Amino acid sequence: MTKNEFLSKLSEELQRNKIGDTADIVNEYEQHFAFKLSDGYSEEEICAKLGDPAVLAAQFKREGENNNSNSGKKILTITGVFFIDLFAGMIFILLAAWEIVMAALFVSSFVLTVCLFSGINIHALIPPMPYWCGVVFGLAFAAFSILIAIGSFYYTAFFRQSIRSFGRYHHNILASFWGKALAPSIGIRPSISANTARKLRMITRISLAAFIIFSILACIISALTAGGMGFWHVWGWFGYTG
Repeated sequence: MTKNEFLSKLSEELQRNKIGDTADIVNEYEQHFAFKLSDGYSEEEICAKLGDPAVLAAQFKREGENNNSNSGKKILTITGVFFIDLFAGMIFILLAAWEIVMAALFVSSFVLTVCLFSGINIHALIPPMPYWCGVVFGLAFAAFSILIAIGSFYYTAFFRQSIRSFGRYHHNILASFWGKALAPSIGIRPSISANTARKLRMITRISLAAFIIFSILACIISALTAGGMGFWHVWGWFGYTG
């Protein structure tokens, strides 16, 4: 079944069951199709997940009947929505703060990589070391920057999907409260195409291997150059030279 066939049949079933706000319901499902199509799903896959339009239309009828019979619970519903929104808001603030931390970590790692490659030491923040040792450390931090970038990509996708999922959940609670159209729920798991996920996994493995190899190599080269395993003491990184 295609998108147009699904929406057309859903509209027919809603009208046949005399469900109010038919246009709003169909519009919500049309937006659901737009979201899922942008995530890489085909129209046939989306229709299969949504199920039979006739069954969905019947559910709207039952929900409308339940709303009329349970009108006394509306105050409790609104109170629950308030506390849910308050808790969810705090969670989203923490998630956004962590995203800022990850972005700052990426920028710091990237700037450090550039400084080590170019030999620039801004305000003497980088401890003294021979240039070529700094280059090898720079390669390690370059790989680390890529790892942070990939982690940030996945985290941002999760954060965005979480907001979309909660927004749809919030919409459906209020829609149920006012007896209006409910929309299909949105999962919390972000949808990333198989090709993109495969490429990211490959880049992650290569970057992780490069980070480990260059970190070890940088320590070995630094120890040989300094003439001892405690090269950080030889170069006075902590205010001591031996």
